[in-house]
Amino acid sequence: MPTGFPTTEVRNFERLHADFNFAPYTTACFEQVRTMPSGRVLRSRGTFEFRRGVGMMWRTESPVRNAVIISKRSLALYGSKGQELRRTDLSSSPAAQYTTVFFDGAAPERVEDLTRAFRVTYGKSGDKTMLGLQAKRAEMDLHMLLVEVEKGDVCRVEYESARQGHVVVQFKSVKHGQKVPAEPFKI
Repeated sequence: MPTGFPTTEVRNFERLHADFNFAPYTTACFEQVRTMPSGRVLRSRGTFEFRRGVGMMWRTESPVRNAVIISKRSLALYGSKGQELRRTDLSSSPAAQYTTVFFDGAAPERVEDLTRAFRVTYGKSGDKTMLGLQAKRAEMDLHMLLVEVEKGDVCRVEYESARQGHVVVQFKSVKHGQKVPAEPFKI
């Protein structure tokens, strides 16, 4: 586990909801470092957009321009010219259970659902609040997830996946809005 990983098991899902119930609309810049299971290190940067109840988009600008849009129903990958390259249905995917929990503002009943597959932990250090997920079964693809929030903004996400390796995402220039745009994500 990463240094500082929270160790207190979540018992009060209402309190957790208060700390992780983000604005309905959030944008940010991100820098990501991924260490693949092979040991190869990949670095990327781009923008992130979150729309409560709709989904999120990761738009990578460097080293390759592309976009990933995750909704409650699907994950779609788009190429540099905006063409859809692949779409995956998430309706029967275990990944959808922990990805989409934040689409609904970390509602207590949705976070509590995670406890079937993960040990859900929580911690505070100064202005920083942390949410940790540790897989209860070794065969799960997602082994660990750590979300750090500082002064109401997600500032860092770290996770370990059997397929994707070790990933650290730093967020900067985080902006919030109360109104979710009606138009589709712009690729």
